[in-house]
Amino acid sequence: KNYSIGAANRTYTFDDKGNYLKSDYAPANDENVYSSNDWKISSQNLLKNGSFEEVTNGKAKDWTNSFNVEDVESSEALTDYACRVSSAEPTTVLQSQEIQVNGGKTYTFSFFAKANTNTGKLYANIDAQDADENGENIYRQFSLTEDFEQYSITITTKDISEISKIIVEFGLKNNSGDFYVNNAQLEKGYGTAPFNYIKNG
Repeated sequence: KNYSIGAANRTYTFDDKGNYLKSDYAPANDENVYSSNDWKISSQNLLKNGSFEEVTNGKAKDWTNSFNVEDVESSEALTDYACRVSSAEPTTVLQSQEIQVNGGKTYTFSFFAKANTNTGKLYANIDAQDADENGENIYRQFSLTEDFEQYSITITTKDISEISKIIVEFGLKNNSGDFYVNNAQLEKGYGTAPFNYIKNG
């Protein structure tokens, strides 16, 4: 079942997992970001289970090396479940997802996150590869607040003409900390579309 939202005499359509499908303003695969009355849209979310609501044995489905998923108290702007990234000692542990994509040079990886403590930084990386597995990547270490905020990384490849695979990952990289991560998105192009917070099921 799909859901439509009207804004500024335009209609934006999402599926029941919160993925942007189309609008009567721009095609779903257009790389441009449009704004209308503070409403911003871009391409659909390419990640599976970006809200971490689909869980098996306490781990998020469709993700490699998933952290434990916990039910967290959140605002109305966030779904109930989040991955908890936690280690008292410096370590490297990363949760990732690999996605096959159809061309393009620019992709944006975004997520919401908050810190349970004021120590450590959350690592995030986006790795783009072509059909011959030539790759380029961008990573960042984020200092988080104690409230959920959105963070993002955008990659525009320089030497790769057409991207065929994206790998996104987040976690700890030679670091310690205690964080929650929620509502991950991968989109073709710049910017981040508004995450639609309809619960799965």
